[in-house]
Amino acid sequence: MNQLQTTIFFVRHAESDISIKDEMSRPLTPKGLSDSRRVGTALSTIVHYFDPEFGFDHFWRMVGKMPYILAFQFDGTELKAIEEVELTI
Repeated sequence: MNQLQTTIFFVRHAESDISIKDEMSRPLTPKGLSDSRRVGTALSTIVHYFDPEFGFDHFWRMVGKMPYILAFQFDGTELKAIEEVELTI
């Protein structure tokens, strides 16, 4: 029987300081920082559920990719890969 293959995309989106025009370098507001911490905790909990080996050190390596889009690839309920998705405009 074939497993269902699924890709889930997580897109970083938080409230940022709109006085800075460059979207890629503008800082988050205090609310954006608070929201990003909550989302990061939720995301690491999800990953840890599917991959119990995923720990604190793994999470901090992933944080550097968080300003963009992450694609989580599943084969059934098995987490197969986490990849950064580059967008070109």
